[in-house]
Amino acid sequence: MKLYITIISFICINSIIIFGCRSNEKNNSNDVKVNKDYLKVGKKYVATAQETLSNNLTEAIAAGGPAHAIDFCNTKAIELTDSISKELKVKIKRVSNRNRNPLNATNKEEQINFQQWKSDNQNGKNLSPVLREMNGKALGYYPIITNQLCLMCHGVRNKDITKETQQVLDRLYPADKAFDYTANELRGMFVVEMDTFR
Repeated sequence: MKLYITIISFICINSIIIFGCRSNEKNNSNDVKVNKDYLKVGKKYVATAQETLSNNLTEAIAAGGPAHAIDFCNTKAIELTDSISKELKVKIKRVSNRNRNPLNATNKEEQINFQQWKSDNQNGKNLSPVLREMNGKALGYYPIITNQLCLMCHGVRNKDITKETQQVLDRLYPADKAFDYTANELRGMFVVEMDTFR
């Protein structure tokens, strides 16, 4: 169990480092009228959400290993993200075009950002958060990049993902698309919806 705790602690620290290093904050929208500081504020919300999810995931892995952690993700991850949103008084979600949970699929607007990031990622470019204004809300989009340890659950089946873990994934997510990733690959995004102030 100590090994699992060490691994997950490394994941959490590494994810935050990767998120910080690979995100060059800038306003990428032509029609955004909100203050650029919304990107920085949104990033703080994302860091809070990421820390909470990581801490809970660490506990789940310590209690029963990676396969047990998948049960946690299945039943608690969206619930935790929703509770963080309420606590911070913003709307936060995680989405992907290759989602594990159907509730985490990208919408049309998110897919536009995702395709640009995917192209940039494949060409070795840094991925920058994007800020847009829509219906009186400031929407911050923040890329999620895989690291080596993410591959325990999101890597290549029968190679990175153990048989036991794969059995749990198959049972809980029969339409799973969130696998066959490699390290340093775009896996998804955090979306933060904030009220604008004029």
